[in-house]
Amino acid sequence: MLAVYTAACGPACELAWRDDESIGVSCYPHSLHNTRPAQRLGRSTVAATENRIGCSRGGGDMRKGTGLGRPWQRQLLVIIGYALAYTLLRGISVSHWMLPAGLRLCCLMLLPPRYWAALAIGEMLPMAYSSLDCFDQYGPAWAVFNLFPPIAVAMPIVAWFRRHVSQVPPKRLTNISALLLCALIVAAATAWLNVGGVLTMRLPKGYVLPPVLSLAMEYFLGAYLGTLMLLPPVLMVREARRPKTLRDLTAGLANSRLAWDVVCLLLPVLLLLIWLSLHSTGDNRQIARIAMFLPVAWLTLRHGWHGAGIGGALASVAMMGTVTVLSDPAVLQVQAFLGFVVSTLLILGAHIALLHDREQRQRISGQRALALAQQGLYRAELRSRQASHALERFGGSLHHLHSNLLTQIRRLSPALDQGPYHRQAVDAHQQVYRLADRMYPRVWRERGLPAALQTGVIASCLDEAGVDYRCDIQGRGLSRLAPEVNATLYRLACDTIAYLGATQFGLSALRLVLRGGETNGRRWVVLRVIASCGIPAADASQASFNPELLAVNLGSSAMDPDAMRHLAHLYNGEMHAKAITMGYGISYLIHDPMAADIAKTVIGR
Repeated sequence: MLAVYTAACGPACELAWRDDESIGVSCYPHSLHNTRPAQRLGRSTVAATENRIGCSRGGGDMRKGTGLGRPWQRQLLVIIGYALAYTLLRGISVSHWMLPAGLRLCCLMLLPPRYWAALAIGEMLPMAYSSLDCFDQYGPAWAVFNLFPPIAVAMPIVAWFRRHVSQVPPKRLTNISALLLCALIVAAATAWLNVGGVLTMRLPKGYVLPPVLSLAMEYFLGAYLGTLMLLPPVLMVREARRPKTLRDLTAGLANSRLAWDVVCLLLPVLLLLIWLSLHSTGDNRQIARIAMFLPVAWLTLRHGWHGAGIGGALASVAMMGTVTVLSDPAVLQVQAFLGFVVSTLLILGAHIALLHDREQRQRISGQRALALAQQGLYRAELRSRQASHALERFGGSLHHLHSNLLTQIRRLSPALDQGPYHRQAVDAHQQVYRLADRMYPRVWRERGLPAALQTGVIASCLDEAGVDYRCDIQGRGLSRLAPEVNATLYRLACDTIAYLGATQFGLSALRLVLRGGETNGRRWVVLRVIASCGIPAADASQASFNPELLAVNLGSSAMDPDAMRHLAHLYNGEMHAKAITMGYGISYLIHDPMAADIAKTVIGR
């Protein structure tokens, strides 16, 4: 794979001889007034490339293969790629907008240190050409000084940041503050290096250089703006997932909100401001230039530092689109303001991205916690089912043991009355069977939740308590509900009936309604339990009604309304309780959880 990164450019100085033998200095990136186009000789930078194409058999180590997989070939490819990129970026750069500066920093931060020597050599090649071409014009001192690559000054700074600050920590958000600090230090170091190059030039007699501080500030501004132009977009590409095909790339861009905001809002606004600036004069032109940061701020609030990075880069290009004179003081002022604003927005955007990332992690953690809780409930139901099976097997074994004992007693004492012993054995077997059925109803296992609610333990327990019971099943999709949802509905029904039996005096009738449905591809179910009261206390059935015994027979866990509401919330549901005429009603809305597939995979239903 061939990966090309862009790095920084150092300035090149150009001197232009005028017809009247006076000199205009256009130190690339610096230019003075009254100059004509001159030969650009300054320092620049080039695109760095890393080739990871290896021809190895069976997917082995690339270094053992042939072709571009050999180390010296990869180093050579980095040298050539960086030199070409430097030359291209230098051709479209000006003194106060040096794109090679961003190229240099990108390469040093993203490429392994083993390629740094190749980067330095790649930067020296075009600078050596400039030194040879302008040897007679600027003198041997400048020609020798110009051979020193500015990337060598940036290397120790970037190495320290990579070792101690971790500008691009793996599997975390990019440390924008550290990156900007590194860019500032590198821009300042290369600016003074460029000033030293200007001071070594052989200048014509009578020519006076601008103040050294003014030169340094212009070099610094150009290098820093060039870094802001290239570094954030490159880091965005680094953070983004690499699409496998052109179709994936097109689909990703089409679905990207940032891409749509850039195309539909940022670009039209910047084009309008460029037109206003070119057709205005004085303060109106400056206002149009300064207003270019407004859509960048809007993108930052929506998309974090990604929006600030791409918006700042496009705003910088738009700013250069309004330049009609090199080194225009008005342009330099606006560019300094833009650099400050973009830096501030990048830091603000990084904080916004950190908050978004933290919110997303909390949301994912909450979803995982819900999934784990749902899985825990389902595991508890599985354990109850296993315990119910074990009790049924134990009941069968107990019944077989009692039968054998009675047979032996009949042989030893034929005259003994075995009726009481037989009844006790049958009662013991029935008690064990009822206990197993309360833990996990047999009809539920065999015929599903609707049958368990209509003819299962609930119906038999309420019939024994003298309560008129009716169950209505409505809607669709109940058979496709996740098993943990079925278990939750059954437990909610049992706990709600036990709660109503304990709190509603004179319970005479109870109606249970179960209704299923589906909205936008997601299934839901409503459980409603309505208790009717008003039977006189002297009624025989009510006199024998025991709420505690009802709760035990139903296998209820004696949950209060808050606990039942929390159980409904576990499945993104709600609980509503309302007093009605001569009674009370409780209803639940339960959603089939999105984590049902996860639970199915983990538990292995």
